[in-house]
Amino acid sequence: MELEWGSLFYKHLGKKNRKDAKEICLKHNKKAHLPIPRFSEENEFFQTHFGDEMLWLGVSDSDETGIYRTDFDFTLHHVSKIHGIEIIGSRFEWSNTTFKHNPNLKGVKMSKSGQWQTEDEQNLLNSICVYDIIPDECSECSNENFCRFKNSPKTEVECICPVMTEGDKCEQDLCRHCSDEVQCLLDIETGDQLYIQNGELYSRCPRMCFELHTDPSIPDSIGDEITLSKNGDKVGIALGTNQQSNTICIDDTSDRDVFEFRNSGKDNVSRQLSFI
Repeated sequence: MELEWGSLFYKHLGKKNRKDAKEICLKHNKKAHLPIPRFSEENEFFQTHFGDEMLWLGVSDSDETGIYRTDFDFTLHHVSKIHGIEIIGSRFEWSNTTFKHNPNLKGVKMSKSGQWQTEDEQNLLNSICVYDIIPDECSECSNENFCRFKNSPKTEVECICPVMTEGDKCEQDLCRHCSDEVQCLLDIETGDQLYIQNGELYSRCPRMCFELHTDPSIPDSIGDEITLSKNGDKVGIALGTNQQSNTICIDDTSDRDVFEFRNSGKDNVSRQLSFI
């Protein structure tokens, strides 16, 4: 089927449970999958053509942690309960979900209205296999599967970038300084950026990193070491003696921490950075 944003093949399977439908798709082709809408127009397409009944999606909480991934292991949503409040985070701004985490409802379906909802994977729902034709130009995207044509002549493509990324190819990860335990998401209800670590919610990444660079072309720019302190306590050496550049990170920071850089030369110079 030729669509404005790309091309795909699909095969209707009838009513299946999610596991059986997924396995049937993979038997047809290792790249065939249950529908995984990547942007609002594609979500509307599946709703319009197959939305007369509930439709299985290629998304699930397979490990029962509240993290919803595609069947190709790409994280899309995260449902967290923090201090008794359930927060739904998404990696894409267009997301159309009404998730409530329930370990007994690991599958994800599309309702008649086009919303994504959790569902018991054993239930029999309308199922289709999808095989996307990915344009060659999409190979430059950070995830080539999240890519589409952006004009009707189909001469240009655009990468579908998750929140917390920048660049035409989504190549700049704004969460790269966070530890692996931190989830960087978008609050579906408020539109705020979320940072979740160990069950706690932060307004920014709790891990703070500083990159220091010197310009060798400037006389005496390389020399004495520079130390970093947090709230008056020394953290470590931010830049070593005769070192041109370095990155130093602090794993546990808060919005009101005060950071100080100080060199060890005769004419000490300090600069305070406060994140409020």
